[in-house]
Amino acid sequence: MNTILQYILYLGILVLLAIPLGAYIKKVMNGEKTFLSRILTPCEKAVYRVMHVNSDEQMGWKKYAVCVLIFSGIGLLFLFLLQLLQGALPGNPQKLPGVSWDLSFNTAVSFVTNTNWQAYSGESTLSYLTQAVGLTVQNFVSAATGIAVLFAMIRGFIKMKADGLGSFWVDMTRIVLHILIPLNLVIALCLAGGGVIQNLKPAETVSLVEPIAVSADGEILEDAKIDPNTNTVTLDGEVIDDAEIITEQFVPMGPAASQVAIKQSGTNGGGYMGVNSAHPLENPNAFTNIIEMLSLLLIPAALCFTFGRSVKNEKTGRRHLFSYVHLSGACARLRRSQRADRHRAALPERRGQPLRGPAGRRQHGGQGNAVRHCDLCNLGYIHHRGLQRFGQLDA
Repeated sequence: MNTILQYILYLGILVLLAIPLGAYIKKVMNGEKTFLSRILTPCEKAVYRVMHVNSDEQMGWKKYAVCVLIFSGIGLLFLFLLQLLQGALPGNPQKLPGVSWDLSFNTAVSFVTNTNWQAYSGESTLSYLTQAVGLTVQNFVSAATGIAVLFAMIRGFIKMKADGLGSFWVDMTRIVLHILIPLNLVIALCLAGGGVIQNLKPAETVSLVEPIAVSADGEILEDAKIDPNTNTVTLDGEVIDDAEIITEQFVPMGPAASQVAIKQSGTNGGGYMGVNSAHPLENPNAFTNIIEMLSLLLIPAALCFTFGRSVKNEKTGRRHLFSYVHLSGACARLRRSQRADRHRAALPERRGQPLRGPAGRRQHGGQGNAVRHCDLCNLGYIHHRGLQRFGQLDA
């Protein structure tokens, strides 16, 4: 019952925020005045002058599509080269080498297309410059490209007998300047105030309060006795020769809050840390958790209301939102059922009974280990438990 009330409260807050944001987005895209026009309209006009953009141009669908492809292609090439050359560029206090060409290409394609497949750990692979100028910028412009294409489609609905879908360059400028930057400035300030790191300091190495022992397979040896004088690890009376004693921990730093904000609000997948918002420095408490959860669906929900207002049929927008919520709920129930099955399968190891292979040997990295890693990386599970299980994931 408590879970259902949390979901209802979350959806209620989301809708209350999405309705005015949807109205604001419609005004911005129609060139109407808003409460930020006095500040941002001069910046918008300056961009047009610098880029030699005709703000009154009406593009056909072919020209609009070509502009989308050209813009995305330039972004892909820039991000690809930035990753390859990051070892020779500034903004790299960890002295990280350039990323391999295949991973660079995969990351560039996925970020430009807003799919954001993350096949790396950001804190140990990418420099601050690559994270900020490469990934964060693409989080902005790839999300803006998707919104721009949506409005081109909307104009196609409402201007069936008129020529032109607007200007792609005008749409991109308005979306980034009037919508994404102000919204994510507020979100980033909330996250930084809530404890998400935002600095340019190099990563730190700190001493652990107590040393831990790790097997050769990378598994933490719980209940092991560690003798720091002789550097020996004993488990159940047996000395573990290949065990490693860990006394220090790597603590990543860098401009995380600014990237996490647009990562969430732009529905981008690639986070600052390898485990995204399951990392305590990217999502340290309940306050940042609710901010990140709301920002993740705020713009998609607002665009439903924007669509309804734009086609002069607000019921259609509400129907879209209802259908999305219904589909998301069905997927969440399926995901929860699958997770429950995996937890039941892992119960023996969680209760101190390690899973055994066919020959009676303990299965390191087997199903129980996979379940624990799944829990850590599954943001939805962390959200559902309010982060209270963070210290129990490997229990």
